[in-house]
Amino acid sequence: MFKTSPPIPVHQRVAPDIFTLADHERSAQRQLDANAWAYFSGGAGDEITLRANRSAWDELALVQFLKRREIVLQEGDTLIHEGQTDTRLFTLREGWAYRFKTLSDGRRQILNFLLAGDFIGVQQKMGDQAAHGVVMLTAARLCVFDRDALWEMHRNQPTMGFNITWLTAHEESLVDDNLLSIGRRSAEERVATALILLYKRAAALDTVAHAAGQGVGFPPTQQHLADALGLSLAHTNKTLRKLADRKLMRWQDKGCEILDGDALLALAGWEGLSKQPRPFI
Repeated sequence: MFKTSPPIPVHQRVAPDIFTLADHERSAQRQLDANAWAYFSGGAGDEITLRANRSAWDELALVQFLKRREIVLQEGDTLIHEGQTDTRLFTLREGWAYRFKTLSDGRRQILNFLLAGDFIGVQQKMGDQAAHGVVMLTAARLCVFDRDALWEMHRNQPTMGFNITWLTAHEESLVDDNLLSIGRRSAEERVATALILLYKRAAALDTVAHAAGQGVGFPPTQQHLADALGLSLAHTNKTLRKLADRKLMRWQDKGCEILDGDALLALAGWEGLSKQPRPFI
């Protein structure tokens, strides 16, 4: 003989309009105090959160294991010499640098500028000798990794391996765009592209100063721009004066002030930085 179940108390009854978990959550949010709801809703997706936290912890532990030390270099210091065979891997944590190649007569081509978060040394690791050099544009702090760290990251943490691939592809896209400038853009378009690209990259790293309208640091000199854009110093200077006359920018002793970023973007024909969050090693 089956026993009759006791009636369900009113406070335990499910409202007739609740069918899914999302309906339950909306109902609970309406009835609970805001602080109580925040406490309970914070536990939603615990399994996913725990898995993500564990993965992040494993990545951090691997980085700390592979990390050898941090170094501080000054403006003009060479991090990697052209042809060097004992290079390591580096993450630029603070400051600016640039990659370059030189011809036998000393003429220099700057390949791209490096800012905080850039991963340095992958190209050298793939070959026996460094195909280019890296010099500090400002005082900088770098994290030094073991030479075999690249393989360890790919083998033990595929997510980190993907992040390294993303950073390398991102750097390659910057170099490709600079090659497009040198090959097809006019002098004004080249300078406009370089200025707005570097400004946007720097502003993305210093969002507080940018939001406050304080500007961002811009350490490249006119000579650096000339060497990056395949222009003479005189031509670069003349082009900068033209852009200044159009009230697009103002060149200063310690850098460059962007006055009309939208106009520079339009002149450059550049679509802007990727919206995808940037990984950090």
